[in-house]
Amino acid sequence: MEISLEDLERLKRERYRDAFRFIARFRDGLPRVSRRGIGDVLRLAEIGRQIVDRYFEVVVWGEERVLRLR
Repeated sequence: MEISLEDLERLKRERYRDAFRFIARFRDGLPRVSRRGIGDVLRLAEIGRQIVDRYFEVVVWGEERVLRLR
């Protein structure tokens, strides 16, 4: 799945952090607090993961993890 410019613009407008919070609550069995559909949540989470994978590199120094822009 490639990230289109439209998806990036949508991410700027939407609060995709709520999508990640929804997934964490769903995984922990807590009640739903978002009006987003599960399909939207999973799509936004996938886009967020791709952004991190594509633009950031995790550098491990000792026990700390440092993110570095690629």
